[in-house]
Amino acid sequence: MTVRATRWHALAGALALAGVGDTAYLMVLSGAAQAGEQCPAGGCGGVLGSAYAHTFGVSNSVWGLLAYALAMALVGVAVARVPGPRRAATALLMAVNCLGVAAHAYFVYLKAAVLREFCPFCLTSAGLMVFLAAAATVLGYQELTVAERDRG
Repeated sequence: MTVRATRWHALAGALALAGVGDTAYLMVLSGAAQAGEQCPAGGCGGVLGSAYAHTFGVSNSVWGLLAYALAMALVGVAVARVPGPRRAATALLMAVNCLGVAAHAYFVYLKAAVLREFCPFCLTSAGLMVFLAAAATVLGYQELTVAERDRG
């Protein structure tokens, strides 16, 4: 593993940790009776209280927390010096983040087109997921480069 790859792992881990914190705060807000009053910025109450705030009966903030926690765990496995699990973890990290970006894109669309309200913490989560996906893509590219070099 190169020093550069380690820096990308650290960045991905930091973004995932920030995502865990953001979604944990969103869980607290969504559990509050008056989410709009608890949010220091506007828009949270309308978004967190909408019909779109749950998927399969589970709060979207819980799904986000699970995605970020899984990303943190996968970054931890990817840092390991064992090539097989590291490559698999990096590939799974890329897949989880692609799914996360797709979900966030849909939810941002709903906020803009349907609800016409924006929760800044939800938008922060979307931004973190996009940057995490970019870091995971760089890590995936580096894994492919290393794999090619190892074969050749």
